Amino acid sequence: MSGQGAVPVAALLMTGLCALVCATLLSACEVAISKLSHAAVDDLVEEECRGARRLSVLVEHRVRTTLVLRGVRTFTQVIFAVASTVLALYVPLTWWAAALLATVGVSVLQFLCVSVVASAWGTRQPERVALRGVLVV
Repeated sequence: MSGQGAVPVAALLMTGLCALVCATLLSACEVAISKLSHAAVDDLVEEECRGARRLSVLVEHRVRTTLVLRGVRTFTQVIFAVASTVLALYVPLTWWAAALLATVGVSVLQFLCVSVVASAWGTRQPERVALRGVLVV
């Protein structure tokens, strides 16, 4: 890709990795919040767990919370996909091989991180994941 100047490979790599980590964490929080019952959250509030009151509000408005988490997660997944695709274009391959590499790589990483790992984490430890998640938002 001549004439476009130097490609900030390190910046694209870090941006992509940060976006993938954020998407994974957001997905885990989404799963965790969907698994929590009102009674479980009330118990956390009674135990005065840090972030429990904020979590109670989010669970009270579960649909809105889930939609916001899903929207931000989708945005971070797009950032990861775009950064990965731009990086793949600078691998010395034909354009179609680079596109195939980006498609397969992004699909596999997003499936493993955002679907498998995040779902398992959010399902196994919903209270912990949700409480940690509300401290960030």
